[in-house]
This record gives sequence, C-alpha cells and structure tokens, in this order.
Amino acid sequence: MSGAILSFFLVSFAGLSGSALLGALGAAAVVVAGLYVLQLRRRKRVVPFLEIWQRLLRRRKATAWRSRLQRLLSFLISLLIIFSLILALSDPHAEDEKLGGRSFVVIVDVSASMAESVDGKSRLARSQERVQSWFKNLGPGDEVLLVEWGARPRPLDAFSGDVEVLKTAVEKLRVLDVAAPLAPALALAKDALKGRKYPEIILVSDGAFREPPASVLRELPSLRFASAAEKKDTLGENIQIISFSARRYPLSADRFEVLVEIKNSSTESALLELLILEAGEKGEEKSILDLRNFTLAPQEKITRVYKDLAHAQWGLIAKVRRTDGKEDNFPRDNIARTILSPRKPLSLLVVGEANHFLEAALLIEESLEVRRVSAENYPSSAAVDLTIFDGVFPPRSPHTHAALYFGTPKTREEKKNYPLEIGDKLKMFGFDTWDKNSPVFRLLDPYDIQVLVGHELLTQKQDKTLGASDGKSILVRGKRLDGDFLALGFSPRDSDFVLRTVWPLFVINAVESLVPRDGGLEQLSLKTGTTWRPRVLGNGTTATIIGPLRAGKSALPFEVPVEEGRAIFFGQEAGFYEVKTKEGSQRFAASMFESQESSFLEKDELALGDVTAQQMKTIAPRTQEAPWLWLLLGVFAVSFFEWWSYHQRWTV
Repeated sequence: MSGAILSFFLVSFAGLSGSALLGALGAAAVVVAGLYVLQLRRRKRVVPFLEIWQRLLRRRKATAWRSRLQRLLSFLISLLIIFSLILALSDPHAEDEKLGGRSFVVIVDVSASMAESVDGKSRLARSQERVQSWFKNLGPGDEVLLVEWGARPRPLDAFSGDVEVLKTAVEKLRVLDVAAPLAPALALAKDALKGRKYPEIILVSDGAFREPPASVLRELPSLRFASAAEKKDTLGENIQIISFSARRYPLSADRFEVLVEIKNSSTESALLELLILEAGEKGEEKSILDLRNFTLAPQEKITRVYKDLAHAQWGLIAKVRRTDGKEDNFPRDNIARTILSPRKPLSLLVVGEANHFLEAALLIEESLEVRRVSAENYPSSAAVDLTIFDGVFPPRSPHTHAALYFGTPKTREEKKNYPLEIGDKLKMFGFDTWDKNSPVFRLLDPYDIQVLVGHELLTQKQDKTLGASDGKSILVRGKRLDGDFLALGFSPRDSDFVLRTVWPLFVINAVESLVPRDGGLEQLSLKTGTTWRPRVLGNGTTATIIGPLRAGKSALPFEVPVEEGRAIFFGQEAGFYEVKTKEGSQRFAASMFESQESSFLEKDELALGDVTAQQMKTIAPRTQEAPWLWLLLGVFAVSFFEWWSYHQRWTV
C-alpha cells in the first residue's frame, strides 16, 4: 500500500506544469460545484385539488436526506469525469521515465570471426536472436537504428520503432570476410544520434577489433557492450593463410609456381596439410594439384614456394587444415584464392636484317605476334607493344612504345637516336656483376657468357645498371620521353650468348620486363575489406560484377562505376569474381588475410581508452500503454455508470 502511495507522488506531468494542473483542477471543481449549487426552478401549475400536493410535500420531507446524498454522488461523479479528462490531457508519467522516446544505435559485428560456431550456432546467429529479443522492451517513441558493422559500417534502414521491421532487418545480417574497425562504426553512431534525446550506442561483438583513436571516443553517448563470444569459445587457436599468389612461367604458359604464407596463431605446435587445388568454372574445388605436410611452431610464420605446377586453367585455391586431431576454431581464414593471369597476345616489331637466333627465341613464346621490317621501312604505321632494334638505330617513332636495343650505334647520326651516351670500347669481356633481382635475369646465370667486342653504356641519373663488366655498364634499363627502353652494349652475334640455352630465356625475360603482362596480378588477387579496382575491357563508364563465385553460394550480378579503365567498388566477401563489359569479361579473386580476427574472448566489460562499456543483457523495458489512455478509459467507464445510475434513479 505504501509503495502504491509513493509511486503516486513520484509522478510528473508532461502536458501541464504543476501549478497549471492544480489551477485547472481547481477551476473545474468550482465550475462543477457552481452548477450543483444552482437550484432547480420549478414551474408553477394551478391544480384543483390541494390534497394531492400536501401528500407530495410530506413525502419530500421524509426523503430529503436521501435526495441530498443522491445529488452529492452525482456531484462527485461529475468531478471524477472532469478531473480524469484534465489528468489525461496533462500526460502523467513516472518521475524517472524518459519522455519523447529513447534512441538506440545497435551496431552488430558481422566480421569474419562472428562465423565461429559453438554447438552448431554461430556467434552472429546467437547475436541476432538476442537483438530481436530486445525489441519487446521498446516503449512509445523509442527508435532503433541497426548498423551492419563490417569493414565499413552500413545502416540497414532508417530509425524505426516498428518491431517487425526491425526483426526483418536483423535477419538480413550475414558474416563478411573482413575485419571490423571500430572507429568508423562509432563515428557513424555519433552522427546519427546527434541532437536526439536519450541517445545510446550498443555494440554487439565478440571483441575482435582494434581500439579506435581517442578522438573518436570524445563526447561519445552512453555506450554499452553485448558480448557475442561465450566461455566455451577458445582463444587464439587458429591457423591462417596470410598470403597466396601465382605466376606463370615465361617459356611455358601452361606451367606456374605459387607462393603461400601461413601463420600458426595457436599456443601449441600444429601438424598441417596444405592443398593446392584447381578452381572450377563456378569457383568450386576440383582436382588436387599439390599436397604438402609440415609442422608449425606456436606463433611461427612460414613462406613456401611450390614450383613447376600445371593443369589449371584460370583459378587456384589453397587450403590448410590440421592433421593432429585438434580443431581450428576459426576455419574461415584457412582458404585463399588467386587467379592465373591470362596470356594476352603481345605485338612485337623487329627492326633490322634477318636474325635467325632472335627469331627462333621469339618463336618459343606462342602468345607473341612478331613482325620484322628493315630499317628503311621503319617506322611502321601500325602501333606495337614493343620494338626490338637489332643493330640498327633509326629515329624512334611514337608507335614504338617500349624499345629493346641490341648493340651500339657507330655513326654520329645513329648516336643521336640512341637513348644513352657511348663510352669506352670493350674487348673480350662478360658479365662480372648483374642484378639478380631483376626479372631480366630470372632463372638464368650470365656469368659464363663471352663477348668479343662491345661498348660501355654511360647512364643518366634515373637509369639503372642491370649488368656490368669490370664496373662498366653493359646492360641498362631506363625511361625517356618516348618510352621505356632496355639497351645491351654489344650485339649478341658478337658473343657466344646466342649459342647458349639461356639465350631464349633472356630474350623472353627482356620482353616481359619491358611489357609486363603479369603486371595486373595485384589486381587479380585482392584483399577483402578494401576498395577493389580490377581492370576492365573497353572504355565504358559502368561494368557488371558477378560474384562471389564459390561452392555453395549463388552469385548475384551488380553494377559498379568504371574510372580510367578500372571498376571501382568496396569488396567484403572472399571468392572468385567476374567483371563484364560489352567488350568482354575477365576474372579476379579475393581472399581474407586478417590476423586480428583470430583473437576473441568473452568479456564482462569493454575498455576503450578512458571509456568503459558495461556488459548488457537487454534493453530496459518500457510499458507499451501510456497512463493517459487508462484515464480516458476510466472516463468512459464512469460516464456509463452515471448513465446507468440515472436510469436506476440512484442519482436523481
């Protein structure tokens, strides 16, 4: 009883101030009392028989007190009706109740670590059920903004208080193959809540994220944390692929080598099995191309190159798994994908006399389209990717693009057309030193090559010496206004170079270094959670992306803009993709390489700098029915009682 009385006095009114409410109640009481004070004016009527009225007057005197009680009851009922209406208009509410509704921004983590499951249910699935259960506690005026928190936060809809709309939005959440930085999510929440009464941010996450900078935490609204991890979840027991790429061999386009980097984030050694598989047309796993077993110590990271692989058309899949019977608690990063670059045709123009040694070397690479013209017929009207000047040095045409020079000019006129100054004459020399990291010397060793005669090449500041004899440059790579060039300070026919097995490889390497057809590899193997810029065919302004292509997942097409020949969009899902234009299509791959996602643990609170977010179970409930509604229902009930009592002659 005392609690009910106390709760009555802990009520405030939003519609009227206290003095205004008391004034309204007092005025209503005076008006109603005045109406009841007025006496009924009875109409006079002349009757012929006095005895009837004498009996009526005697009866009224006998029931005078009863009549007064009836009028008092009618007066009280009228006061109750008026007072209830005034109280309903004043919008009564509990003293500690938040008026105008609360505003929640619920940020749900959808990063890769949320796919980890316990007892057959993922962290995200558990989080979805929990968030949906909160909506039953929303009260009048409460609104929620749901944010999908991946590499970039994304609102799922506008602020809404509709429970069914919110539940439907939560069901659309899915795990993405990315890490989830906290700073952009908090910044979005702060902006969304600016100017709103009773703002609150709720983080739903397993805690696998990087702490945001202090500037983001300043002036942060109320922050709470709902952990998606459980005590059953283990910490750090994870094997992951952190790098995967492939490249074809220059002289054998059907063969290739792959590079794989693997890390053991576990606290114990791990016995592992690595598989390299061919990718099917729909991104599925096909035949096994290579299988290796090895052991990784705790926190150890290794890089392995597997050479001379074959029998893959366009895509490769790398998978690592434990063979020691222990479970990897985060298998999502145990798979990576990459693309074997297509061997696009390359047009070459050879300027000079017939050279069977050079022509035979160029015939080894089937994708090269080679034409030869004499110095007198140069320049050709058709543009080419690369021009080889074999002992001749005419003025360089804009159609030449990159240039490869064999030998050095002899006449003053020819020297004007050469990109370098000519130094001392050299006799009986070879490669004493060379740049082993240069693609020109990939898979070959020029140490034993003997040259009869040649010249030193004098380099400019921006040029790079790739090979030298006794400290004098004989192979130089550089760039001029008319394009890139590679110059050899002697004619190969004045040496035993053309008789050695490395000669064709040197020629193909030189061509590939000047016009790298694998230069787009960084655009064919991409990392999730970044802006992707795959190259497209044609000059259109839009392209269609189909993907991700991977086993068990349907691929939906979507349109993206194209700038400077590259499609631009932000990618958050791993898999194979196809980018299409009217001129054709090509594929690229995306993989997740995130070490941060393997670190998680159930937390009672979340400490972010000076801000501590307390663990929460649910949103504090609010009643769905406002008190003024009950007051109006009471008015109708009392009015019905008055009507019924009047006809029962209780109040008259």
